Amino acid sequence: MSAVTVNEFSTVRGPSAASRVGYAVAILVNTGLLYAADNILRWNVPFITGDWVDILWAVRLSLVAGIMANAMYIVYDADWFRHLTGIVTGALALLSMAVTYTVFPFHLPSEFIAEVMRLGMLAAMLGLTIAIIAGLVHLLLGQREA
Repeated sequence: MSAVTVNEFSTVRGPSAASRVGYAVAILVNTGLLYAADNILRWNVPFITGDWVDILWAVRLSLVAGIMANAMYIVYDADWFRHLTGIVTGALALLSMAVTYTVFPFHLPSEFIAEVMRLGMLAAMLGLTIAIIAGLVHLLLGQREA
């Protein structure tokens, strides 16, 4: 695959066939998760409470952003573009996790399990925050080629 150098920090490549398949799989997974999120209350999952409707908007927003980003990557997947969209999708995932943490629409069998889940959510939010900052640094500084 040929590469065109745009500037000393960025190389634009067309997505490989393997990358396109990966992006398509990500679209399918996110679409399935979106379907599940929209229908989980109908399925009467015993540990999901009616408060799920209060977080659904944030979950949908995050999943749809992921679907859109992966659809764009099928056509164009330059490093800078993936960093930019990664910041946006990461921020929306963080928002979704924060709303879910705040509302906590789960009825779990024990308070211990609920606390472990809350701690896991806090750890995930920390990881998302670090990923957003790293993406921003990569976007602003660029990646020097070897």
